[in-house]
Amino acid sequence: AWKFLYPPESFTKSVSIDGQGERLVNEEFYGARTGEALFGRAGGLGWLILDAPLWSEVLREMHTAKKMFFQKVQYRAIENDYTTSADSLAELAAKIGVPPARLEATIAEYNRRIDAGGLCDDEELTRLRAYLDTQLKGLQGIVTRLANRLQRRLMAQQSRSWDFDQEEGMLDAARLARIVVSPGHSLSYKIERETEFKDTVVTLLIDNSGSMRGRPISIAAISADVLARTLERCGVKTEILGFTTRAWKGGQSREAWLAGGKPAHPGRLNDLRHIVYKKADEPWRRARKNLGLMMREGLLKENIDGEALLWAHSRLLVRQEDRRILMVISDGAPVDDSTLSVNTAGYLEQHLRKVIEWIEKQSPIQLVAIGIGHDVTRYYRRAVTIMDVEQLGGTIIEQLADLFEEE
Repeated sequence: AWKFLYPPESFTKSVSIDGQGERLVNEEFYGARTGEALFGRAGGLGWLILDAPLWSEVLREMHTAKKMFFQKVQYRAIENDYTTSADSLAELAAKIGVPPARLEATIAEYNRRIDAGGLCDDEELTRLRAYLDTQLKGLQGIVTRLANRLQRRLMAQQSRSWDFDQEEGMLDAARLARIVVSPGHSLSYKIERETEFKDTVVTLLIDNSGSMRGRPISIAAISADVLARTLERCGVKTEILGFTTRAWKGGQSREAWLAGGKPAHPGRLNDLRHIVYKKADEPWRRARKNLGLMMREGLLKENIDGEALLWAHSRLLVRQEDRRILMVISDGAPVDDSTLSVNTAGYLEQHLRKVIEWIEKQSPIQLVAIGIGHDVTRYYRRAVTIMDVEQLGGTIIEQLADLFEEE
């Protein structure tokens, strides 16, 4: 069964849940994928969770958009018969019959994984992107030349190749001249050789910590931009993600710990901010502006690498491509003062090591890391460290080229 969540388009900004309060599906998926999740896994029961401003946006679309007759009936039913409201998530959970704690956890998880466009308005994104472009005009030419080299290598792998002088197959017109010269020659045929190029998706996970401020984050942004454009021309999908925290020295997590009497071994005491700059299925031209967000003052804070790596890995794991590559770009070990001040020494680093070991040993995803002035080879099995940030664009492209050429 197919089930579309849109139109209205604003429904794609909501959170879909099943009858247990778990996240159901990526709200932008096509109807077949949504229908499979709703009817195959959730027994046909699901909800879209919206806040008041988003519901107002949905109503505005429903009342103003051109629509077919059947859509008018659907919209009227949505607005009048199939909508439940509440003043809190706990109250809403009680009304729709899902576990309150699970619903609150699902919404909290969704809120910390945010699209770049949700962190500032379109006007500011446009200004930030323009700033990024002007700052890196010189570097963009260098990275583009390297990217074009990568494109030629990829296109060569996808090019046709032929076996000539065969007994059967397609007539080889280029060799007909020798039959005219020497009629005793038999006709020559050629057979197209299959060139296997695995369907591929690449995720770039970029450290958005405070230490990346300035030229490092600018070069990371422009390198990701050029790479996404290049790979799209080669039929390779690219996802660009960033990770930081919502606050310095703890946020709501720390406040809850303090209010609870400061129990021992609390774990992470800061609120994560995981940012989607470009989704894998999103065209480069649509996401281009989002990369300017990395230039925003105040965005870059702490870095909790292990959980970010798990997040990026989980997004890749559900992809259907034959080859899935996860590239991490970082300039230091995981750091969050609030967490490290009350847990065991090396708490975040130990977690990162466990996550990396699990991915490298158990996962079908290829993992590679680039360290900027920081030796990432002590964490990752496949890694390279650069001391000059100017080398980043070339290093990204060379690492990917090597991975593409592997069987």
